[in-house]
Amino acid sequence: MEATILHVCEGRFLSHKQLQELLGRSYNTLRLGYLSKMVKIGQLELRYPNKLTHPDQAYSTKK
Repeated sequence: MEATILHVCEGRFLSHKQLQELLGRSYNTLRLGYLSKMVKIGQLELRYPNKLTHPDQAYSTKK
């Protein structure tokens, strides 16, 4: 699943809603199981890194 997330986020920012639709997973599964960890270890970057709860928050594969 991590490889798939990295692939779909490559070169663009996707919101958690967009990721839910593309991957067929719930928000909690994505956030708790993948996104938070992937941001923490530097695989993904946030569109708004200084405001984690920004309503337009999105994820992109880190270059």
